[in-house]
Amino acid sequence: MLVNSASMVAVPTTGRRRSAKRGRGATGPGGSLRRPRTLAGPTLAWLQSYPVAHTDPTARALRLALGSGARRLIELWSPLLCWIMLSRGDIDGFVGYRAGLVDLPAGSLIARESGVTVTGFDGAPFDDRIDPSGEEVSFVAARPDVLSELTLLMKSAADITVTGLGGGRGDAAAV
Repeated sequence: MLVNSASMVAVPTTGRRRSAKRGRGATGPGGSLRRPRTLAGPTLAWLQSYPVAHTDPTARALRLALGSGARRLIELWSPLLCWIMLSRGDIDGFVGYRAGLVDLPAGSLIARESGVTVTGFDGAPFDDRIDPSGEEVSFVAARPDVLSELTLLMKSAADITVTGLGGGRGDAAAV
């Protein structure tokens, strides 16, 4: 099992760095990454792994539930960028469905050290010890004041049926 005790993410286009040490917090160019929530309604990021088809019924139900309950649902090209935005308070939550493990250890450590809570889809604490033989994980990450709202949105996906484009009904057990 891998356990991350320190991480650093560099953004070459801006020359900025973000870093964290377990138990000591996360920092960026302006100091601490911990910021209060200021926007009305959550702004959320969504990530699904490349092998997940756009017709995947669980992914479709989750995206619909999150998008309908959020101020905005964004999909970015970089999971690390989502983790940094969450750490800075630029977004309120981040959901990964069957996400790859490459960016997870560094990003989740920075997020946790800035006050973000990371759980599995079942609400259980997310285990930082990533098994490198595993291929995909699903998680919910948010500040504590947003987590209950995000968890309710996630649970509501079990009641959603999306038609068209193939795929059928969302699998409630997977959510």
